Amino acid sequence: MVSCSLIEVHQKESEVAAKSWAEAFFSFDLARANQLTVEESRPWLHFMASNITDEDLDFANSEDASTSAHIDDVTELPGDTMCLIKLVVDNAFVADSIGSRAHLVDEYHTTVTVVKRHGHWMVRMAGLPRNEMQNRD
Repeated sequence: MVSCSLIEVHQKESEVAAKSWAEAFFSFDLARANQLTVEESRPWLHFMASNITDEDLDFANSEDASTSAHIDDVTELPGDTMCLIKLVVDNAFVADSIGSRAHLVDEYHTTVTVVKRHGHWMVRMAGLPRNEMQNRD
């Protein structure tokens, strides 16, 4: 019974970290996302920040839609310090390519790696998130 309870706590903490990170990242609150990202992944946030313009920020701040995320699936990896979390982010602000304006995506599907470092769950990025939503054509 105790081990089942520990697994639930572990999973909940990792899910909260992933959701919080996604909500910050996809609302262009990169300062908050930075606090939820492991040190070696922060260059990706800096790269993202360097490609967001004041117009993009104004656009994100002017929209009535708030960014929210929910968990679609969790895959525990061997050990107890890493998992893959599939997220669905509603009202995600996205800057797809350098030089293009940011736009709002109603539903953005992505997977993040969450690792436990020094007692805290944080996102580890190997690149910028990609929308994994299947084309329905």
